[in-house]
Amino acid sequence: MNLQELENAYIALRESSDDRIATLSKQHKAHMRCKSGCYYCCEDFGLLPIEFFLISKQLKNGTFARRETTKTGECPFLIDTNCAIYAHRPMICRNQGSPLLFMDDDIWSLSVCELNFTEVADDFFNEGNTYSLDTYNSKLYMLNAEFLKTDEGKAFDRDLIPVSEL
Repeated sequence: MNLQELENAYIALRESSDDRIATLSKQHKAHMRCKSGCYYCCEDFGLLPIEFFLISKQLKNGTFARRETTKTGECPFLIDTNCAIYAHRPMICRNQGSPLLFMDDDIWSLSVCELNFTEVADDFFNEGNTYSLDTYNSKLYMLNAEFLKTDEGKAFDRDLIPVSEL
């Protein structure tokens, strides 16, 4: 794939993820406390090179506020409890708050924000009402593998780059 095809595939994956999260948000409205202004899960996450490169490219086309962080792990784009790059935020930021289903040491695991789903048991969740983290992460990983073969991708010497370096 060339760089434009990779960018298009990344945007399509991001849109597919957003659609799934929107469905889950409607489905779980009664159990979700996440809303505008909630920043409980905002951290300086690590990004794969493809995502770092493409978000950097998107951010160069506009002016975005950032703050100097004083604590390790803080996201510099969290300004007054809001994300300054919300439209361009990474995949990991997009799925926070949703019930996440993933494989961990050959066992299915569930992750939910401790602020959400406080009145339901774990058996409430199933494949139909969770976000399949492995599905989206594996697609992102495969796009990253293709990106690393490009001239732009060869410039990256790390597996993960902190959001704070955007």
